[in-house]
Amino acid sequence: MRGKAQANNLLLQRYLKLAAEKLSMVKATLPPPVKPLDGGSYKPHSLSLRDILTKGQRATTMKERVDLIEKGLMKVYLEGGNRLLSKVTMDERHFRNCEILGRRR
Repeated sequence: MRGKAQANNLLLQRYLKLAAEKLSMVKATLPPPVKPLDGGSYKPHSLSLRDILTKGQRATTMKERVDLIEKGLMKVYLEGGNRLLSKVTMDERHFRNCEILGRRR
């Protein structure tokens, strides 16, 4: 049994030596990394999914936010003072105006 273990140990040492030689040969044959032509450092371009999907489209403009409650155009009532039972009322002509503004032209 002892002779078999020594033989396996020798085989393992030979294998590791050959593997180390092969690895050093591979490292020696690899070409050096290519430097950028402009002399700067290489920076990979990272695009977000939004950038990819909206490529070539013009940027959307932010719509103005209006507080309708503050302007008095909309009112909120609480039934019995319960916050979970709120009712919102708005004049119909203001509602139609908001509906028209919300549509895309």
